[in-house]
Amino acid sequence: MIMNWIDDKFDEREHHKPTPEEHNAETVQQHKRNLALAAKTWNRLIEVVRDDIRRFNARSPVRRAKVSATFECIDVHWDSPLQTALMISRKLNETTANYAAPQKPNERKAHEGTINLLTDSAESVSEKLLAPVLFDSLLSGKTFTVSVQVT
Repeated sequence: MIMNWIDDKFDEREHHKPTPEEHNAETVQQHKRNLALAAKTWNRLIEVVRDDIRRFNARSPVRRAKVSATFECIDVHWDSPLQTALMISRKLNETTANYAAPQKPNERKAHEGTINLLTDSAESVSEKLLAPVLFDSLLSGKTFTVSVQVT
């Protein structure tokens, strides 16, 4: 019987089944790759949220928002009156992030949930999370007066 390269490859695979240690090592490596990708997406999300807030502030007639961000949290808050508009947080050893916006009395459903940093793009996440927060405030008809002291 003459064996060809295909038979050889199948034989190699059968003879080299990964040991539990090799399987665990591969799982650990994959987890590290996923965490690195999640961190990259998180950093991109910070950039996109900051850019979206700048654009919103440039066009908003009545409200201004600010962003503060760290490795674990993105906080969007209204400049006046000072209040949290949206909080996005993550744990450094996870590939997901949680978000929540304070629920207003007239809302039926809270704006909260989880995003997957491995599959969701920063641009789509920013739009999904910021649109209801920023534009509901404009549609509510509330106006805010901001006083500025000039010295």
